[in-house]
Order: sequence, then structure tokens, then C-alpha cells
Amino acid sequence: MKEKFSTEEWEDLKILPFAVFVVVAGADGKVDQKEVAEFATQVAQGAALKDPLHRELVVDIAGSTGDLLAKATARGRSDFVDSTKAVLKSKLTEDEYQRFIGSLFISGLRVAKASGPWFGDKVSNEEKKMLAGFGASWGLDVGSISKHFG
Repeated sequence: MKEKFSTEEWEDLKILPFAVFVVVAGADGKVDQKEVAEFATQVAQGAALKDPLHRELVVDIAGSTGDLLAKATARGRSDFVDSTKAVLKSKLTEDEYQRFIGSLFISGLRVAKASGPWFGDKVSNEEKKMLAGFGASWGLDVGSISKHFG
């Protein structure tokens, strides 16, 4: 999948997994160690991801997390979303796009579920809102999640 993108586009895409982590884990005002550990596990096991683009990105970023985490934190949200979404939509089929965005959504959901109360819903209301906002911003077709990952 990397061959579909310019070097600059690929570098921007590498920020996406970190950006999802930052916005979901920080949604409730605190990033705890269980969320960090979950994301670290996802990066370490990136070669097992079902979506080919997500898999290639995570494998590529495995050795450069600090720099990309800083970039993900610093990027302007709406500008980054708009420009990156346009690149993805121009280079991927709709099915590839939905599979990739769905994979990022699942990754964010796994981070959100990594911590929380012992009983009840582990995903805070703030994290739910952030995940819903992610899905809406990126045009996620929720049905595509079960289609590709169910």
C-alpha cells in the first residue's frame, strides 16, 4: 500500500495511529498506563493487523514512536483531518478507505477499553464522544466494521 503514496503523504499517514491514541486516551483528561500499554502492544503486534494499510503504517512506525507522538499532539486537528482524508480518498478505493478507518476506530476503542472501572462500562463518556467524533470526521460507515472485522 505504501507505494500508492508520496514520501510526504506517507509521513503524514504515519501520524494517524498516534493521533487516534492521543485523542482517545486523552479524551477524559488523563492518559493512564493501561492505555499506554495497550497502544504499545498494538504497535508491537502491528504485523498482525488485518487491514493492509494500517499494518504497513504500524510496522513502519514501530521504531519511531517518540517523534510521531509529538507530531500527532502538535498537528491542527481539522487541517490534518481534511488534508489526510483527501489524500486517502484519492488513493484508496472506498472499500480500502472504510477498512482502514474502521481499523483505526477499533484500535482507538481497544485503547479506551484498556482502563476504567472494574465493573460496568470501561469506556468513559468522553472517550465515547471522541470515538463518535472520529467516526463522523472520517466518514466511517459503521457497517464496514462488521463487514471487515466481524
